[in-house]
Amino acid sequence: MAVAGLLGEYGLWEKLKGYPRLDPRTDKHKGFDVEVYVAAFVFGFCSGGKSLADTERLNEDEALKAMLGMKRMPDQSALGEWLRNLGEDGVQELRRLVRDFCQWALQRAQPARIRHCGMLEAFFDDTQIEVEGKRFEGAKINYEGNVALSWQTLWVGPFLVDAIMGSPSEHKEPVSSDQCGNDVSAYLPMMLKENGALWQGVESYLYADSASSAGKYLEAIDGTFSRWSVSYNKWTGRWKPARPRCLRRVGAPWNWRNGEMARSIKPNIIGCATSQRMPEREALCGGAAPEGRRGIFLALLLCGHQGTRASQDAASGFREASSQRGQGAGVQ
Repeated sequence: MAVAGLLGEYGLWEKLKGYPRLDPRTDKHKGFDVEVYVAAFVFGFCSGGKSLADTERLNEDEALKAMLGMKRMPDQSALGEWLRNLGEDGVQELRRLVRDFCQWALQRAQPARIRHCGMLEAFFDDTQIEVEGKRFEGAKINYEGNVALSWQTLWVGPFLVDAIMGSPSEHKEPVSSDQCGNDVSAYLPMMLKENGALWQGVESYLYADSASSAGKYLEAIDGTFSRWSVSYNKWTGRWKPARPRCLRRVGAPWNWRNGEMARSIKPNIIGCATSQRMPEREALCGGAAPEGRRGIFLALLLCGHQGTRASQDAASGFREASSQRGQGAGVQ
């Protein structure tokens, strides 16, 4: 009843009339109306459903159907067919609908309930979903050498406001390019542009987990948020004592976690038009390989704000933000 009341207050059922691509039927007199499909997925997710089969079971809930004024819920075959028939235009309209609801909810919420230290926090991640089986549409060999799909997500406050699932190789850029994205962050600039109204006019902070540190992505972030942090984790090969070319200046070491040593650094960032500004960003790196693993684990955290403890403070916030999303820590 709480979900139904919230959707009614938002005016979802009326708003759906403004998204015609969500109803791909050629004959509007046959099949289910779009309101039925949307209701099935919304109430399926809110009741803990994890699959189309779980959503189909809502048809057994007579009280729910009576409350919504629906005689029957679609089965899993009809639900799957609706999703497949949406097409690219329908998917874009669905993304806009989710964005509109999130903006409505964020505007109504008390700032103290959705902000941390006065800032509205956002979180971006590219999760590599490894798959096994004879055939998964779009699955390709990713940068780890595993068959996977790429699921890029953007969270704002408590909401998952945008997500795109695709093939890792569809947006892989050559390592030789200064604009190298290497499987991650490809949709980040687009997501920031399309969802920017959600944090417009308020102090904001973006955490980007395991994202690309290529210049074009950092510039897109830097021009959008008040503050930001981008983590990049990688196992290196044999450790070379010579300072990497990507580092301009290495500060004195300091204790980071469990007595491990880390260093604040000033990175040289490739592919940046604002070269006079971006290389001065704070960063940290460090972390030795645990027992049984060869090599060095490089944890690089670029920070879009200045201060003597910018990188250390960002690392602490990053671990908190990552754990709240059910992810592994952004900086290991």
